[in-house]
Amino acid sequence: FYVADDNQAPLDFHDLGRQLSEILKKIRPEHAWEENFRIESIVPEQTTLNNKPYKQYKIHQATLFPISEKPLEFPSVGLEMIKYKVAKNPSFFGPRREETFKTYWTSPKTVKVKALPPHPLREQVAVGRYTLSESLDKEAFNTGESFSYKLKISGSGNITAIQNPLVRKSDNFDIYDPSVQQDISRANNRVTGYKTFSYLAIPKEPGTFKMQDYFNWIYFSLDKQNYDTLRPTTTLLVEGESQRNLNIQAYDLGSFYDVIASEPNSLRRYNGIDWAKMASNILLLSLLAVSAVVLFKKKP
Repeated sequence: FYVADDNQAPLDFHDLGRQLSEILKKIRPEHAWEENFRIESIVPEQTTLNNKPYKQYKIHQATLFPISEKPLEFPSVGLEMIKYKVAKNPSFFGPRREETFKTYWTSPKTVKVKALPPHPLREQVAVGRYTLSESLDKEAFNTGESFSYKLKISGSGNITAIQNPLVRKSDNFDIYDPSVQQDISRANNRVTGYKTFSYLAIPKEPGTFKMQDYFNWIYFSLDKQNYDTLRPTTTLLVEGESQRNLNIQAYDLGSFYDVIASEPNSLRRYNGIDWAKMASNILLLSLLAVSAVVLFKKKP
């Protein structure tokens, strides 16, 4: 949001916090994600428009990412500023300039939103320009030993909206949900950054495995104007013995369940002595007897 004055007269703000709050309520679309550049100091800048010099005041800047196909509507809003001019009849002790107020108005704007092409993930994919990088915490891999695998998606766009990469389930690996970190930079009229997904994985089978067979990330590329898929390039060489039989043994619940198939399912009367129940009854009777003796002793 800019304010400019074509005659270069001195300008000053007043009650800017209240005015800006009211302006933002009017111009912020409900169906768009906003990345606010958070301007902390307002410094006038010289600029030229239509071959005329202007003073430019940047008081708010944000990048908007539409989350629906509705057009973005920006109504006309006004900002009242203090404008000074030379006093007509200045006195020796009085001010040499007069203070007046002038409201500067923006022109209404409508930004059309282009719908994404049909795709099963159209409501979930990020839009922008992105690249994929990866890293591992070790160089040698053995079955049954965990390792950390990181995928980093970097670029320009709505970094916050980046979803987790797609992970294909397999008997070759146990892959757990990732921890996620992100970093966003708002500078030079662009929103850039990265999002890192850190996975813990455990190989279960020896062999050579391409990570692109297990991970991929789909987005809409602004350069290609179409959906694109980023895939890792790392190949793992896993050594060791197969862990598949160990997993089966881990779920073996023992000989108690082995005899279920051979046992009858009819109800039988239990005639044995329940020693636990008998002991509980004896203890209960003893407590009642002690309570009775104490109660009679307290009577006068």
